[in-house]
Amino acid sequence: QWLSQRLEEWGVRVMYHAAVGDDVDAIAGVVRQAIGRSDIVLVTGGLGPTPADVTRESIAQAVGRKLIVNEEALESIRQLFARRGSSMPARNEKQAMLPEGARVIVNPHGTAPGIDLEVPRAGGKSCRLFALPGVPAEMREMWTHSVVGRLREIGVGQRQLLHRKLN
Repeated sequence: QWLSQRLEEWGVRVMYHAAVGDDVDAIAGVVRQAIGRSDIVLVTGGLGPTPADVTRESIAQAVGRKLIVNEEALESIRQLFARRGSSMPARNEKQAMLPEGARVIVNPHGTAPGIDLEVPRAGGKSCRLFALPGVPAEMREMWTHSVVGRLREIGVGQRQLLHRKLN
């Protein structure tokens, strides 16, 4: 809801919301459908290190790409653990796996980097997919410090809607 409000402030019509359980095929199906009908797709949650965190695998399946280790993301996760005075558990390596061609969205406060992926579609117009952690504080900071700029690069946010409440 918070992301929808930010987009609508920019004049972007938000048409769909979906909630999906932790199932690769179900998430992939919803992501595939969203890519087919929307120019911008935002996904939150499921980027953690646990077996239930299957968003990155689902996105890769939806777009037909392999997951590959992103060295920038892996180093960022290692540095976060080092700043906290511990070594990175092996299970966190999973969080550095991104679909081929994806750009990292740096997470300065958590171990789950985000995903920025351009997905070509039939007809020539591509879809831009952003996946962010489900932890609200992390998601909001990554939105404000990274995603907003990337959306502006592609022309989103050219107009703004102002709301005023009169009593």
